[in-house]
Amino acid sequence: MPLFTRVNEGDRVDRQAVTSADVARETGVSRATVSYVLNGRTDVAVAPDTRRRVLEAARRLGYRRNGVATALRSGRMNTVGILSAWELNPAIQTDPVFVYAQNVLTALMVAAGRAGLNATLFMEKAYADVSIDDLADRRADGFVFLGLDEKTTGFAEMARQVSLPHVEVNTEHGLYSVCFDNDAGMAQAVAHLWGLGHRRFAYWSLPDREQMPVREREDAFRRELTARGVEPGDARVVHSAEELASLIGPGAPRPLPSVVVVYSDVLALRLLDLAADLGLRVPHDLSVVGFDDTVLAAVCRPALTTVHNPLDVQATTAIELIQAQLAGTAPPDGDRRRIAPHLVVRGSTGPPPHR
Repeated sequence: MPLFTRVNEGDRVDRQAVTSADVARETGVSRATVSYVLNGRTDVAVAPDTRRRVLEAARRLGYRRNGVATALRSGRMNTVGILSAWELNPAIQTDPVFVYAQNVLTALMVAAGRAGLNATLFMEKAYADVSIDDLADRRADGFVFLGLDEKTTGFAEMARQVSLPHVEVNTEHGLYSVCFDNDAGMAQAVAHLWGLGHRRFAYWSLPDREQMPVREREDAFRRELTARGVEPGDARVVHSAEELASLIGPGAPRPLPSVVVVYSDVLALRLLDLAADLGLRVPHDLSVVGFDDTVLAAVCRPALTTVHNPLDVQATTAIELIQAQLAGTAPPDGDRRRIAPHLVVRGSTGPPPHR
């Protein structure tokens, strides 16, 4: 199978099969050297002038690399698979999990592209169960497991059975993982609010504690306030807008919470609407803190104080761990990374009201 096809003047394609021998004849260097240059090999020493002449000749002759032939020869598809449990259904596009899934998938695809890899999405539960055969058929050189939680244990074991490079994002059941440091993010949020003088807190979480970020953020909220001596009645956790309205609305028992920390920016925007409906001014009557620092956080009014979740760093780190396994340089006993957050203070937080 040819690695290149010749493009003549006028952009007419000549169907003649060509090889590196054509460029070798044009430049007067060996075919092996030309192959090293055209295939981007950096582990073989080639003089800079020789490399320049080969690349100039290839451009002048109009050769184009055949990626399929390269993959067949090397045994690599130059592709990373993203195995996700989140169905990207536009009907739920305002769901916090859907918004996060969109953002992290985009970040992973961008990171893969920057690393010279194609990204292929596999939807585990939307269409059909994914089996070990799907992982072992080498459609992808490695896999990112995303949003699978407890089920990831099985996929990680399957990947190990077939020696397939893999990494989890936001779960830690296997050897290689990249997770946001939810504990540190919540600690920063609570420390900021405590410094403003808040002592009565509420936290709006999601009900599905099977998801590791949901579980970690809720547990970190309780732990941070318990460590500061806050009584459970002043550190309430709710799981729905209705529960929250009963806690901060006109008929709620006094004293009211002075701040609500929210699982995600999407829920925080809903809280801003709820507060307006209840006649509460943010931050004069109620402070609000979100999580993730999506683009929505900066454009809403008031702009949202939120914990920044660097998805680009998570995605780049995940791809780097895949590449390290492919290159044989990853620690054999595993590599678990926690990505540091930072708090972005905007207009939705202020001192507690005098009630």
